[in-house]
Order: sequence, then structure tokens, then C-alpha cells
Amino acid sequence: MIHCRKNFFSFSAHNYSNKTLRKAKHLEDIKDDGLVCLNIDGFMRGTGTNSCGPNPLKQYRIDFKDELSFSFYIIPLM
Repeated sequence: MIHCRKNFFSFSAHNYSNKTLRKAKHLEDIKDDGLVCLNIDGFMRGTGTNSCGPNPLKQYRIDFKDELSFSFYIIPLM
């Protein structure tokens, strides 16, 4: 099992849903959905596929044959 290294993760927040993004054909098709969509990624692989350049260095690769585990806390500041 691979565990995420402590304090490392990636996130993004958008005012449109992933569904809106998938359906969009052009940038102007993406409209404000009146919400905040938070995407949290525990694991990210470096770019590269060996078809357009070298693979990422071994320390930046993820072996998806193993089970992956990730956890985090969201604590309100108020």
C-alpha cells in the first residue's frame, strides 16, 4: 500500500462542476454554476509518457498496481 507523504496534496476550487467542464466544447461554454467545486488529489504523477519525452523520475511515479490510501482533515477557521 502506498501512503501519501505527510503534508503533500493538491487541490483546486472552481465555480463550475466537473460535469459542466466535461460538457464544454469551448472556453466560453464554461459558466458559473453558482457553487464551489473542490477537487482534492492525494496523488499526482509527473507528466511524461515516453511517447512525447522521457518518463518522470522514479520518485515521481505511482505504481497503480498497489492499493492507494489518502486522508485529510478540513477544519473550520471560524
